[in-house]
Amino acid sequence: MSVEPKKVLYSCVKLDHDSATRLLRVADKMDELHCYEKAHHMTIKFGKQDVSCLPLGQEVKLKVVGYAYNKGVQAVHVQVDHPNLEVSNAFPHVTVSHSTHGKPKDSNPLLEETQGGLKLDGPVLTGTVGYYLKGKNTTHFYTH
Repeated sequence: MSVEPKKVLYSCVKLDHDSATRLLRVADKMDELHCYEKAHHMTIKFGKQDVSCLPLGQEVKLKVVGYAYNKGVQAVHVQVDHPNLEVSNAFPHVTVSHSTHGKPKDSNPLLEETQGGLKLDGPVLTGTVGYYLKGKNTTHFYTH
């Protein structure tokens, strides 16, 4: 399937269920989770892009190497274990949770301010490379 770059909302590594659950447990031991639990994905790139160059459908390992928390958001900095995956964020991460005072995108400035957060030898998470499209059905995850 060929996808028009302008129709892509974002590309990501979507965590598998076990990894998301494990991440929420680890983060909850560090600080209380905010009211909106995420632990859903690591963004590769947000917005218009050609997804044909991505390793769509491939499993990727994400090593948790940092942790940051404030009143608005909770996030982990991850190291991407894939030779052909370039992440647009300065600090690749997974937003774990956010409060009513924060949004998932607030993880970016938090990790930039803290230089990747508190260093951590955390778990290895796994997920699948794919993307979401703009429009009414933004919940469908495409891997091809």
